[in-house]
Amino acid sequence: MKKIVGIILLSSLIGACAAPFQVAPPDQSTGKFKTRGKISEDELVTYKVFSNINESQYVYLNAESQMDQLQFENFMVESLKSIGFDKIFTEEELASYVIEKGLADSVPSISDLLALRRLAKIDGQFIYIDATVNNSGGCCWFKFDLKVYDPITGEKYLVITRNELNDLNFDNEVLYPVVNKVKDWRDDSVSSATE
Repeated sequence: MKKIVGIILLSSLIGACAAPFQVAPPDQSTGKFKTRGKISEDELVTYKVFSNINESQYVYLNAESQMDQLQFENFMVESLKSIGFDKIFTEEELASYVIEKGLADSVPSISDLLALRRLAKIDGQFIYIDATVNNSGGCCWFKFDLKVYDPITGEKYLVITRNELNDLNFDNEVLYPVVNKVKDWRDDSVSSATE
């Protein structure tokens, strides 16, 4: 009997620490993901509205994870679409876009801020989002870093560093609070730009 209880406890602990990267539908009234987690003042490093948000033609997303790279990238693309960003390019998609537009000679790389600045100067304003999530120690501690840049100036408009214990639901406790804060920032930036 003790073995069965031990196996059940171990299974639920492993399940609690799992990272499914599933995008749930946002709440209809708020447009945000339902979560009990909140971003603390310590986790919110920078929060400045971006007045050029309406001129931005797309978001370039660099999403990295040692846990499951492709699932995390897909999660970020779908969640950003869910909170109001229309056009999102991953690294591979942006490289194809640069080639298709005939800009590869002028912008031979998209891997650093100088190259992204060059692209924005030639092709027009966009938003650069750099997101990284990884296990930060032990079974259930995770760190999610997210930065939003203006590639023209290199200025960071939103920086969040969340180091969270995941005891029940990875998406709910680690990911959704960060994405919800990105929605707040996007909404505040759009409001500021239209005033």
